[in-house]
Amino acid sequence: MKAEKNILLYSPPENSAGIRLQGAVAAVVSWNNITVIQKVDSLYNILRQPQNKIEAAVILASSCKDLNDLSGFRDLLHRNRIILV
Repeated sequence: MKAEKNILLYSPPENSAGIRLQGAVAAVVSWNNITVIQKVDSLYNILRQPQNKIEAAVILASSCKDLNDLSGFRDLLHRNRIILV
């Protein structure tokens, strides 16, 4: 039985590792409970909402630029459980 958790999944578009990561997350969490984001600014907008109802965020940083962009809003990351890949 799949878990009923609200998961936010960030993966850059057209990234083969991101596609595999989506499949791995979907194996344990229903697609109805997964929000897939492919832009850093969209990720920021969701995380900054105080009542976002996200129980965990799975974030794929596929480059140094991604890590640098994510570090710009690290204060928002402490509100949720984060899995950084």
